[in-house]
Amino acid sequence: MAAGIGALIIRARRREGPQEGKEVALRMRPKREIREGEGEADFMEEVQNEIRALEGARDLDGVINLHAAYHFAYITYLEMELLSAERPLSRLASRHLDSEGRSVLSETQAVEWMAPVADTYAKLLERGIDHGDLHLDNIQYDHQGQAKLIDVEQAQLYDPQHTRLLSTGPNPKGVRYFQASRSAAPHTYSPHRLFDPDKATVYAVGRMVRMLLEYGHDPATLDPLSAPFGPSPLRRNVSPTAADLINRTTAMSPSARPTMAEVLAHPWFRQGAVAPPYATPTQLPHHPSALS
Repeated sequence: MAAGIGALIIRARRREGPQEGKEVALRMRPKREIREGEGEADFMEEVQNEIRALEGARDLDGVINLHAAYHFAYITYLEMELLSAERPLSRLASRHLDSEGRSVLSETQAVEWMAPVADTYAKLLERGIDHGDLHLDNIQYDHQGQAKLIDVEQAQLYDPQHTRLLSTGPNPKGVRYFQASRSAAPHTYSPHRLFDPDKATVYAVGRMVRMLLEYGHDPATLDPLSAPFGPSPLRRNVSPTAADLINRTTAMSPSARPTMAEVLAHPWFRQGAVAPPYATPTQLPHHPSALS
């Protein structure tokens, strides 16, 4: 599991209680620290925000489960379920790259990987939880192969019944919040002070789909935290439905993107929508490898 900002993950085993001997993950978060020449920095608000976001998603299978939180003077220990080390990009690298490091992942497999992730993002938004840090390295699999969203420390909690806009700045105005604001992650492509969490999530989902299908074919796909894609041609011969999904979800203008509900209803995400010859996208011959 990723440690996240200012955090450390250790593997532990319960020593007592009804689940004695069970292995768990302990996420160590500083509540405050002493900085030379700066005095004391207080992170308790961020810690509480992460706990509230995880509690709000407790019954969602696609989000890492928080078992308990233990507060000490300077450190908070978050006891979480222990996940495997596998993530989408490590799974891609171990099984679905050609000899030149380019993705050969089929669209059918990409749908299987991304459909439950997109569904979980949509369910979080319905509860007024904006994950805030949406990229492939913040998805991790449990030991049964279930995709789990991790690292919600940048989440924003809001009232989905009364606003569709969140703020990327420290002093939001005209926005109804349950919590203080958080900074929007750059890979959601929210260039303005106020952004729509639904449309930002749509962009991130489209970007992840493109990264899985075009990894290594396009230099922009080699780093999950790289700058957002600009308008550019696809480097693989993907199906028309895949191209339509990617182009619509990653439109630079949020108003031109579909909603998350429309994304989930898109033909590419519907079972059986991807048929040969597009089940295994091929590299277009006039594009050299991004790794050469």
